[in-house]
Amino acid sequence: MRILTKSTIGLLFIALLAGIFLLMQYRIHSALAQVAAINIDSEVIPNFQIRNTGNKNFGSLRYSSGIAFWSENEALGGISGIRILNGGNRFLSVTDNGNWFAGSIERDISGKITGIKSARIAPLRHKKGNPIRSKRNGDAEGM
Repeated sequence: MRILTKSTIGLLFIALLAGIFLLMQYRIHSALAQVAAINIDSEVIPNFQIRNTGNKNFGSLRYSSGIAFWSENEALGGISGIRILNGGNRFLSVTDNGNWFAGSIERDISGKITGIKSARIAPLRHKKGNPIRSKRNGDAEGM
């Protein structure tokens, strides 16, 4: 019966770590390969209510700006959840079609939202790194 020495155990541990690192690199590379630039068109929404152009107050809330946006890329679909990042300059969202969608928020000189630029989209993934293919599993309402 052979007893493993500390140096042999150390080498096995290093080999295990290297294998884990290579697997992680493969998964990251595979995920990044599916990230795609997406063109977004938008239109400014100057007022919250179309028929009431003067009212910007709704209880204690005040409407400041907004956009309607769309894309010819069918991967976009609707947005299920969104997080605003970097002090309102970027966003990360989840779509109804099982994708993540991220980009920069364009603003005018007064800070009002005017559009989206540098947008990217890619599939959400299962724990094992495979893309989620079905709407049933990919629709992440409220995430």
